[in-house]
Amino acid sequence: MAFLSSFDGTRIFYEYFRGKKETLVFIHGWPLNHTVWDKEVKYCREKNYSILIVDLRGHGKSDKPSSPNAYHINNFAKDIDEIIKKTKIKKPVLVGHSFGGMVVLKFVELFPRKAKAI
Repeated sequence: MAFLSSFDGTRIFYEYFRGKKETLVFIHGWPLNHTVWDKEVKYCREKNYSILIVDLRGHGKSDKPSSPNAYHINNFAKDIDEIIKKTKIKKPVLVGHSFGGMVVLKFVELFPRKAKAI
């Protein structure tokens, strides 16, 4: 369990489990948190994948900024990028559900060479 102070100072909660296989990044939908992926995380960890789960800004254990501007879709994608850089993950596979899928699409738009797959 860890926190990252993102590019604008927002504290973002994440957990990173290192395995022997590539990293899967699970991004939840609105208004959920990282726990919606519990079954998938358990299964993938048993298969020895590395796993990154995140509480998006405004969700779960992450900060809830008061400014509506803090919730621009670019900011969610930048938060994911900051965590990937901090954890030194190379070419993750991004998995998003609902709003998390929108974050994944924005991530690959802003950072087209950083993900292996979506």
